[in-house]
Amino acid sequence: MNYGILLLMVLTKLVRGPGGGEESVFGLKICEGASWAAFAFLCIAAFALTLLSAKISNAEYSTKQSVGYNFTAGDQEFSGKTIAKISSIAFFVAMFSGLAGVSPGTIFNSLLVNLNMHPAVATATGMYCTMFTTLAASIVTIQNDKLNIPYAVLLCSISLLGTMPGLYGQGWIVRKAKGRNQFTVMILFSFLIF
Repeated sequence: MNYGILLLMVLTKLVRGPGGGEESVFGLKICEGASWAAFAFLCIAAFALTLLSAKISNAEYSTKQSVGYNFTAGDQEFSGKTIAKISSIAFFVAMFSGLAGVSPGTIFNSLLVNLNMHPAVATATGMYCTMFTTLAASIVTIQNDKLNIPYAVLLCSISLLGTMPGLYGQGWIVRKAKGRNQFTVMILFSFLIF
């Protein structure tokens, strides 16, 4: 499902074009009727995929409940109410992220921790979701020949180097806080402010 939305994001952006007066690979400019039609198609397809994902998550959760699955602390409840809450918050988080240029994972991590997800799992989930947006943007930027490859490699290397101490440090903080998540939320929020 994630790969479907990735493909939709890349194809829609290629159809619509890079903006700035430049034409797309199909000869369209960003504010033409066909460009808006491609954007509308992306919105409708994303909404349909969200509904499908919600239905699958709810069915899996209901199956776990019916077979007597032993839920532990940190397991997510994917009832209709929780799915609606996550989906509506995700919509506004994505909008805010696009307007402010902030990684959606930064906001999703705090949200998932507040939903009692284990901080390491919340971080991994948030980064996994962000990976698709970043990958789509990178593909389109490379296609438009606007990516500074050496600089991108440098940033990726620095991110990889910082990931390991961050993961181990987060585990240490959770153990020292005896499972309380507010310290993790404060750290994530401070990154958002920074």
